[in-house]
This record gives sequence, C-alpha cells and structure tokens, in this order.
Amino acid sequence: LIGIWAAGLVRSAGAVLLDASADAELDSRIRHALAQAEGDVYDFHLWRVAPGRFALIIGVRSANGTPAGVYRRALAGFPELCHVAVEVHSAADLPLKE
Repeated sequence: LIGIWAAGLVRSAGAVLLDASADAELDSRIRHALAQAEGDVYDFHLWRVAPGRFALIIGVRSANGTPAGVYRRALAGFPELCHVAVEVHSAADLPLKE
C-alpha cells in the first residue's frame, strides 16, 4: 500500500519538478494575448506552482521601446497567473539571430 502511494507521489512531484505539467491550452492563450502586443517574445517560461496556479517569465524584444506594463496588461485577464516577470529589451540590444 505504501509503495503504491509513493509511486503516485513520485509521478506527480516529478511532473512538477520537470515542468512537464504546464497547461498547453493556457500556454496557447497566453501566447495569443502576447501576440496582440507589439514586440517579439524571445523567451517564454510557464510552469505550475500550485494546483491551478502558474508562474510566467517572458523576455520581449521591442523595436519601439514598449514598456513592460503593456505586456502585463495583456496578461491581466489570466487569473491562473500568480507570478509574472516581464523583461523588455530594445531590438538594438538583442538583434535577431540568423
């Protein structure tokens, strides 16, 4: 009985620790919302921190100096996000990789 319980615990904890439990549908909705704001999202990390709660870190390359608040407002409609970090860099600082 303890072995069965432990195996279930290892599976669920392992999925969280390996970031395998990010919600694909939420990921898609967030990326769509960010696409509406100007800028190129070059770094995107979404992971579950609690049941139904997620943290997000994004890096954005902006050609016109769009402030981080624009991207935060684009994400305001996602109550699942309990922690959001936004980094905005100018296009001159982070040129596109070829």
